[in-house]
Amino acid sequence: MPNESEDLLAVEVASLKPGIDAEAFLSALRRTLDILAKLNRSLTEFGSESVDWEIMSATMASPFKATLKGVSNSKHNGHIGAVIVKEFVSGLQTLERSDDAPFHFSDGALADVSELLSGTPRGISGIKFSRVTNRGTVKDTVSVSRTVTKNARNARQRL
Repeated sequence: MPNESEDLLAVEVASLKPGIDAEAFLSALRRTLDILAKLNRSLTEFGSESVDWEIMSATMASPFKATLKGVSNSKHNGHIGAVIVKEFVSGLQTLERSDDAPFHFSDGALADVSELLSGTPRGISGIKFSRVTNRGTVKDTVSVSRTVTKNARNARQRL
């Protein structure tokens, strides 16, 4: 039976028009998956516990939303994906407030965060990440703003 309180990652990509540029959407999703992989390496002895990300649900109307679950048959009973989600959202919240590098964010992860809004010239108006339960209850939310991407760039320079 699935753990109803396990953390999933909801990714919302808003568009300036009814549709969304496919390349811009895929780029945002790819950068998100890259950041999650880098956090996986940081949190689990250089990635010794592999996490695969599954799409649990998706909507196709703007904002486009995908809910991701980190799946692992690790020694942590498969909960490392939930830990990664928590650190991801918490790290972005840190970057909302300051240009201090979040604890588990590597130079590469910060570089990816700084580029999350690179699709805005192609119609993406915003990206929001939420830590949610299997039932969709929102625990934490963070919107990626210019401040977040700027703080990520500044944090990289100070590593």
